[in-house]
Order: sequence, then structure tokens, then C-alpha cells
Amino acid sequence: MANALLDPNPDRFSIFPIRDQAVWNFYKKAQASIWTAEEIDLSMDKWDDLKEDEQHFIKHILAFFATSDGIVNENLASRFMREIQLPEARIRPISAPMEELVHIYENDDVLAVKRSGCLTMTFFDKDVAVMEEALGVLALV
Repeated sequence: MANALLDPNPDRFSIFPIRDQAVWNFYKKAQASIWTAEEIDLSMDKWDDLKEDEQHFIKHILAFFATSDGIVNENLASRFMREIQLPEARIRPISAPMEELVHIYENDDVLAVKRSGCLTMTFFDKDVAVMEEALGVLALV
């Protein structure tokens, strides 16, 4: 077996019994980091305290992630799901697009609200999202 993730597995459709415990454990860690856009507390924002160039930078970062997360979803759907054969390893690429959609929704939503002038917030804490995306990438390596 050169690579258990990629070896053909045409007769196995159930995740259990888990054959690769490390892959399963990694998925469970990623699962624990799932968040929703509604969990972000925007009540302590400081957008008006930022300089214009700082606001410009943050808007561009949000715009970048609003589109790049969509590219990540396309790659997950078109490449990894076709190549990965181990059922417990396929769970992460199946769940990741939903998580990426949360990022797309949140980034687009923040940009739309900022454009309307109704929101005065600083760049919200993306530590959870960064950790979640890192887990997603590492799980697919």
C-alpha cells in the first residue's frame, strides 16, 4: 500500500471500523473547531478608530477571503473528493466546504454591512478560522 488515502477502495462505503486512527483523530479535532458567523460578537468594534489606510487594508483582506474560500471549495469538490478513497479521510473534504461557506458568508456579510456604513468594527478575531483552515489543509496533506 503506497498511500492508504489514495488506494482504490470500491467496496468500502462505511466509515466504521476506522482503519486509520490518526486520520480520524485529525477529523475530530477539525470538527471541534467549527464555528458559525452568528457566533462572532461585533459589539465591541472599533472600526471608526482605525486610520483610513487600515480600513482599506482590512476591506481588501475580507474581499480576498470572500472569493478565495470559494476557490478552496471548488478544489475540495473537484480534486480531493475524486482522489481520496479512504472513507474516514473523505469526511474532512466533505465537511470543509460547509465551513468555507461560513467564511464566505461572514466575509461577504461584513463587507456589505461596512459598505452601508452601519457597522463600526475592527477586524474580528479570526484565530478560530485560521486554526480551522490550517487543520483542514493539514488533514488533506
